Amino acid sequence: MMIRILPKLENAEQWHDFIQREQRYCFVNEPETLVDLQSNHLMITLLNKGVRNGRQAIKYSIGAKTSADPIKYFIAHCRFSLSFMLYLLEQLDFSKTVLDYDGLGNGHALSIRRFFAREREILSPSLLSNLAPLSEWPARWSLGALLSLLANHQYHYLYGSKTANQNMAPRLDGLALLLNILDKPSRYRVRTHEEELLINRDGQPFAVLMPKLPGALPRPVLQAPEVRLTLPPAPVLDGRDYLN
Repeated sequence: MMIRILPKLENAEQWHDFIQREQRYCFVNEPETLVDLQSNHLMITLLNKGVRNGRQAIKYSIGAKTSADPIKYFIAHCRFSLSFMLYLLEQLDFSKTVLDYDGLGNGHALSIRRFFAREREILSPSLLSNLAPLSEWPARWSLGALLSLLANHQYHYLYGSKTANQNMAPRLDGLALLLNILDKPSRYRVRTHEEELLINRDGQPFAVLMPKLPGALPRPVLQAPEVRLTLPPAPVLDGRDYLN
């Protein structure tokens, strides 16, 4: 699933546009978070420009059981500012598993939880900021080029290496492979075989990927061998050189 990235959520207009979207689920660049607005709950995952594994991230769940109104009041109470909202949440005492927050007034109470996220396949978008799409076939493949392919889904297929007891090679998830390489890059190597990339893990065949890139494969430039002509010496007859 492609997740939209918003620059920020810092005023009423930005929140209104976000709430009106069909998919109310997005990354926010500053502060770097994953925001998920469900029917009665607002979920905020802190990414902090360094999360490689979603289970390392702190997550807040804010909501009420029966109505979405408390969430709307909470967003307004936080001055329509995601930054101020996180500041307010950091001031709360989470010694209990669930915190009842009644600071909104008008009888709009909220339940707030703070916990570690469970979604491993979440990472900071800033980690991928340098992984721009490849515009052509690299002259030499590296893990960095492979990560660019995976981050931008620039491949026709990605299969695991078939073992002896398998009839068909299993299809692999590109994001999961990207996360694994980011987590432990020293375990992986990549090399080419014709138009495919062969990916090894711990020195063993692990996956096969077919890149989807514009243009043709780079071909080695062949240089013509240098040819030197050596003329035989001029004939000498009867002791006379007839060419001079």
